[in-house]
Amino acid sequence: MKKENVYPILAHKLTDVLRVSKIVSMHYFEFDKNYVFPGESHDFWEMVYVDSGSVHITAAKTLHTLRQGEIIFHKPNEFHTISSDKKNPANVFVISFVATSKNMAWFRNRKTVLSDNLRQYITILLSEGKKTFDTPFNIPNAFAPKISENSPFGSQQIIRNTLEQLLI
Repeated sequence: MKKENVYPILAHKLTDVLRVSKIVSMHYFEFDKNYVFPGESHDFWEMVYVDSGSVHITAAKTLHTLRQGEIIFHKPNEFHTISSDKKNPANVFVISFVATSKNMAWFRNRKTVLSDNLRQYITILLSEGKKTFDTPFNIPNAFAPKISENSPFGSQQIIRNTLEQLLI
């Protein structure tokens, strides 16, 4: 008598509430107090986190001031600018990515403070990014990061999973 495999029937298929499919760029900038970026728009998401100092950001014609620990999301095709506050230098983490889930709508026009618990994800993203990508993190026009020849096993997936966890 042939034994039937019942496990596939009993298994629960896991669903994604959102999915990051591509990393477009990853940067860590140390802006001097007079830094000004005149702006851009693109067809992917961008997340900006202020690690220290403060910056002025224009998004969809609205001016925002972001201080240490705050984060803002730029939705696809949204024109946005960034500049230092003219008083102090600022350190800023920027990651651009593709995510097409309908749940990403929650991040439209979203500016918030990251809790200490969520800041650990930024630390992991930076750490894994530096091990994974050869592309320098401080060059503004560096897109499509090049994978390092010494990239650790699974590091790309760790970046995706960490970003997804932060977003969730």
